[in-house]
Amino acid sequence: GESSDIVTGDPASVLVEGGHSMKSLVPIGILDPITDHAYTLSCVGLFGKNFQALEQNGSSENLEGIKSLKNYRIKYLKFTIRRPVITFTENSLLASRSYKNISISVSFISVMGFNVEKLGNPTATVLQNQKKTALEILSYVCNTNFGATMKTLANQDSTISKLQNSFEMLSNLLVTHESWLAPIFTAISTHNVTMGDWIIEKLLSLNKTRSHAGLIGEICITDLSYTSDRLNRLLRFIMSEITQILQTPLKNEISMKFRCIIPFIETFIRTVRTCSPELQTRAITISYTMPPNEAEQILIAMEANPQNEAQQHKTLVEFMLTLLLPPNNFKLANEDTLCYVFDACNVRIQQQDQFECLNLIGAVLAGSPDTADWFVDKGLIDYLLEEMYRLMMAVKGGSGGCVLRLKRVIDVLMFAATNEKVRKTVSEQGWIDKIYNGLKCDDGADSILKFTGANSSVVKNAVELIKNLTVGNEQCERTVASLLSADVGHISAKKDSEFIDLFFVPLLT
Repeated sequence: GESSDIVTGDPASVLVEGGHSMKSLVPIGILDPITDHAYTLSCVGLFGKNFQALEQNGSSENLEGIKSLKNYRIKYLKFTIRRPVITFTENSLLASRSYKNISISVSFISVMGFNVEKLGNPTATVLQNQKKTALEILSYVCNTNFGATMKTLANQDSTISKLQNSFEMLSNLLVTHESWLAPIFTAISTHNVTMGDWIIEKLLSLNKTRSHAGLIGEICITDLSYTSDRLNRLLRFIMSEITQILQTPLKNEISMKFRCIIPFIETFIRTVRTCSPELQTRAITISYTMPPNEAEQILIAMEANPQNEAQQHKTLVEFMLTLLLPPNNFKLANEDTLCYVFDACNVRIQQQDQFECLNLIGAVLAGSPDTADWFVDKGLIDYLLEEMYRLMMAVKGGSGGCVLRLKRVIDVLMFAATNEKVRKTVSEQGWIDKIYNGLKCDDGADSILKFTGANSSVVKNAVELIKNLTVGNEQCERTVASLLSADVGHISAKKDSEFIDLFFVPLLT
């Protein structure tokens, strides 16, 4: 009919049914009217229902309806709309309208929910949460004043038997729940030494992760009376694995396998440094062995993990340094190993042109400056000074593959620069003049410095080297003053800002 004959009204009710198929639909609930003036202006009635808001209204009607559905899953929805109830008075304008033909216009249907097929197994989720809660409670017990309880549990045969039978599963959980499980293992190890040793033995495997390696370190220091045996067992494991890894024929596999042993090496280093102060307080000394042949294996491992494997190389250097120059109350039983390593590094650098052990030499000089005397006597310092100057002369415009090598040589010499024998050698052989002029070039560029831009760190380190070598030495100080005076004219003429900022001013300060 004409628009004047049309009467609009809201449905009396909207019933929602759902189920896995159209033949198994069951009622879910009746939608509630929702007031939204924006839709009202467009003559649209809004109905909706939040079937998850069960606790808010305190009603169980929706819950009972949903429970009737198999596994709470719905694939089909059916909406049943009751015709509007139109009421009016006898003299109303609506009295003349026709109500025989009814049409329903649906503006939109919006359904929000979850794809239960992607939610996983709800039972497994509940069990997992139960495990987390249990672990958290046990962790709390281990971290608080329940020492007597833990001592009893740690020495109960039934508890130990269950722990041993479930150890593989628990060790896997340690990766994701370290903060909860680690206190449990350490508490048991504290009150049961035999069990602590058993746990360490189980965790000494390259199949284990950083979390497992860290737990070994914690168990090692639970009782200092057993720290020596446990640390030596860890050291034997590390050396055995390094030897086996180095027998691998493929270089790529060597690097990959070293990633597995690195966490155990880091644990050894960290544990030694951590317990040293307490050992000193209790006047306990821990001795360990590392014969020259094992030191050689570590040197080979450093060469197998060059600078492109920076973190692994750094860790191996720290490992060797910890063994050669241990902290207080640790003692290397093999007195000849230190001299062997120095000789081996010297031969590698001077005769075989292998510079992978330079970082170790630098670390040794930094940790024990007196060792520079040995390197001076063996001619290594002279060799490094010559190599530094050769590399400076070989570089043109601050570019070339030898820049990285030059940086490493300068770094090592910086650590040796405070040694009196080294300073005397530098002064007598006129090395200050060579280093100063080796950083400069005269190729018509904007700056007379060879190393600018990305390689400016070479200049910065060389300046520090010159300062360390000359401070307190009048002859060297006069040499530097004379060289700087000679360059004043260049600064005035060319306004060489890079030379001034990177070289001239830092040498004066």
